[in-house]
Amino acid sequence: MDASQTTNVITIASAFLSPFIGAAVAVWTYRAQVKERLAVQIVWGHRPDQSGQPEECPFLYVQNISDRPVSVTEIYYMNGAIRRKRQIGTALNYVDPFFDISFPYEIEAGKSLRFELNDFAAKRVTDAATKFQQVAHRLGRPAICLEVRTMANLKVRIDAGDATPWQDRALWLK
Repeated sequence: MDASQTTNVITIASAFLSPFIGAAVAVWTYRAQVKERLAVQIVWGHRPDQSGQPEECPFLYVQNISDRPVSVTEIYYMNGAIRRKRQIGTALNYVDPFFDISFPYEIEAGKSLRFELNDFAAKRVTDAATKFQQVAHRLGRPAICLEVRTMANLKVRIDAGDATPWQDRALWLK
């Protein structure tokens, strides 16, 4: 096969493959626009306790950065260094589950929502961490995670070590 035949084969192959490459890029771009996107952050703030005094507690901020509304259906803690295991119940703080928690929460496009987290549940999950999970956390793999799930089954996980009370935080989390 000489140089002119190689050039002809390359020309024919590029003419044949270019519509498929263009279609694949168009489908990928469309799917990226349709997909739900969330930004999730744990921030400590103040809220009044039962006596009216300010009390520090963790809040979860969920921001919708897509161009369509998103419905959050679940927020829960997970533990495990390699295989994540969902913990029972919700990660939200509540007094009466029938009135304080009303999933799904709808977040409009470009807006954010704030949820109060249950820091004692985070501490319970942290206290149950094994030595392997603690070592994995030191190496950069979170031992406990917080997962936010939407109605379209989008799952966003973040490290939930910041949700534990800072006064009682385990030494391996610091």
